Amino acid sequence: MNLLGDFRAHEIVLVVLLAFMFAFIITMLQRRNKDRRSRFSWDDLLTDDGGKASSAKLVMFGAFVLTSWVILFQTLNKTLTDTTFGAYLAAWVAPLVTALMRRSPDYGKEARMRTEDDTDHPQPKDHQP
Repeated sequence: MNLLGDFRAHEIVLVVLLAFMFAFIITMLQRRNKDRRSRFSWDDLLTDDGGKASSAKLVMFGAFVLTSWVILFQTLNKTLTDTTFGAYLAAWVAPLVTALMRRSPDYGKEARMRTEDDTDHPQPKDHQP
């Protein structure tokens, strides 16, 4: 009887590697959490600005953990589809990229320039470009 079931050696190595990476990330985050100079706090994942438990943050954190587990499970079982992975990226990566772009000083610069040009030089209503 094989205790490892249908897993091959490279699959076991992948699972062990992922477990070590996860443990390393948690350890590093824990160290940052203890450092008073750090802006990272575990409490920020589940509490609002007032320090009270936030049900919205709890639901988002739970959804992230659950969907990440589904992606990992499907990857290890070789059942991950492009649609599932695309939905995961759309749900978790796209909002982060959008938020980062909005913080960029160049975000919307072209639209602001057009608006400023339009207000500086108003065109008559009957003007044809």
